[in-house]
Amino acid sequence: MILLSSSTTLAFVIVGSVSPMTTIDNNHNNNHNNHNVHFSTKESQQQAEIPSVIDSKYYTPPEPSIIPYGNATRVTLSRFLTNLVKAYPEFQDLQNILLALELSCKTISNLVNRAGLVYSIQNDDNDDDDDANDGDYSDGRYYSMKRLDTLSTTVLKNALRFTGTVQMIAPDAQIDSEQPKDHQPGVLIAYDENFVACLDPLDGSGNADASICTGTVFGVFARNQEGKIHSTTGDHATAADASINGHVDKSKDDEDDLLKAVLQPARNMRAAGYCLYSSATVLVFTLANGVYGFTLDPQIQEFVLTHDNLTIPRRGNVYSCNEANSEGWNEPWKQYLRNLKLGRGETQTRYAHRYVGSMVGDIHRTLLYGGIFAYPSDSIEKPRGNLQLLYKVAPMAFVVHHAGGIAIDEDGNNLLDMKPERIHQKSPCFMGSPQDVLELEKYLKKLET
Repeated sequence: MILLSSSTTLAFVIVGSVSPMTTIDNNHNNNHNNHNVHFSTKESQQQAEIPSVIDSKYYTPPEPSIIPYGNATRVTLSRFLTNLVKAYPEFQDLQNILLALELSCKTISNLVNRAGLVYSIQNDDNDDDDDANDGDYSDGRYYSMKRLDTLSTTVLKNALRFTGTVQMIAPDAQIDSEQPKDHQPGVLIAYDENFVACLDPLDGSGNADASICTGTVFGVFARNQEGKIHSTTGDHATAADASINGHVDKSKDDEDDLLKAVLQPARNMRAAGYCLYSSATVLVFTLANGVYGFTLDPQIQEFVLTHDNLTIPRRGNVYSCNEANSEGWNEPWKQYLRNLKLGRGETQTRYAHRYVGSMVGDIHRTLLYGGIFAYPSDSIEKPRGNLQLLYKVAPMAFVVHHAGGIAIDEDGNNLLDMKPERIHQKSPCFMGSPQDVLELEKYLKKLET
């Protein structure tokens, strides 16, 4: 069995007492004069044509983009952003942040792909004794997950600081208002003079050892006056000052003001997106003018435009959720799913269930094929769902919205209008194809009446 995913794993078992090397030697001797397999001229020609067909399909945008990038069939992300800024100068301030994210995603992709080689799933002497008691994992998965989280956070920090204009803080959980289990380690708040961004360096890091997809999520807001950082002299200090002086002296009040600046509804975002690390590394983002996907070409180590003006299908035939929590779900959502499974919904066709357990992977599939992704509240263990509003739900809702989809909460409210009260606040979410979500809304309204 060969598993093709974020890393490629070959698993096999040998049955019997014959040495595999003996079999190979015998086959080699028997076929030495026959030169094994011969292809016909037609077959050889077909084999030779495959790469050119793939390259043409891979590098050629499916339809003209609303962003002018010339007639070239091969558009890298850096070239895309350069042409974007030429056409729309107002995006110039975002270019540094997006290019830093591009560099980070390349590095994190490499770390994830090598996770099975670099990180042992067993505890070793390098782990602190305190770490051994942190978390409930007894099989070693925790140690690998923590290493990947830490490295991914460091990669993002270094790439953003390298721009010379961006600085970061790592928000801590407020114990008085948030339980420790609600805190997501490694989350970053990045800022420069004009923007403030929230970043989840590696969503689904617990899946990396099993070669299941993971991802980076980000959202960017315009800064307001509350988010300005003051220097010790009372003058405004920009992130550019920090790159010269090494740091900006921030008081506790300044840091609190900066954290408040990022507590905005998703509708205020200037950019949002995610990077999926799987069998391919795909960076998808929107600048509120369409959704674009770039796939990392491993031969040239560049992100290349492969999904131009990505649009979600108006309806799908797949639902994605963790059915292990079904006993705690509300009745309208359970009734909606029951009808989908039995083919009693508006389409009169039975839906399939697909759930990876990594939000980035499930949303990416939903964007491409349609359907609905959901993480509802669970009255037994997760009364507010399990996904953080600010740095998971909101950026994904922003992307889905600009791809033509809809994102709502359990009361039918538009997730783009939900303003988080805390950095790590959680929220139930439903997002996907517009007709699927609108059908769900009819069930949720029955709950209100």
